[in-house]
Amino acid sequence: LEADGLLERTSPRTVRVTVPAKASHEQRAEVEIALRGLAARLAAVHATERDITTLEHLLGIAEDQSRLYQARVAENLPVDGYAEQIYNQTQEFNGALLSSTHNPVFVRLFEQTRAFSSAERRERSMRRLREDETFGRSRWDSHRKTLDAIRDRDPALAEQTAIERARGAMRDLTDG
Repeated sequence: LEADGLLERTSPRTVRVTVPAKASHEQRAEVEIALRGLAARLAAVHATERDITTLEHLLGIAEDQSRLYQARVAENLPVDGYAEQIYNQTQEFNGALLSSTHNPVFVRLFEQTRAFSSAERRERSMRRLREDETFGRSRWDSHRKTLDAIRDRDPALAEQTAIERARGAMRDLTDG
């Protein structure tokens, strides 16, 4: 408990319960951005060929869904449900990338330091997409660039592209 910051040792035999400091969204976002970069770096080093094949498959599905969504938007057709499918597929890709680090300690740390809960991230993303059908498009190609860097075993490039994408996502999700 002391290592988790829940207890503070005041003397060799005395501990007290701490009042955890509330981190701002900006502080948590800063950490999440760095960890997303580190996840891509670790994946470039540790991902197996099977991991890379899985990432390729998941990203391919998401790209197909994205093209279909864009075509429906261009033709002024209803897009109900399509945005959710893209979001879900992208989250599945992100989860597979995290798993491909093969580092359970890192995965646990990452999950504990997200800037937004899964529900809050989903709600913010869906709200922004309803307001602007082009939401997130500027980041889309960087998923492919990150995967290419992982496949090429280029940790620095994988980290760089993931950080750039994460910065853009946080900017979009915080309206700033």
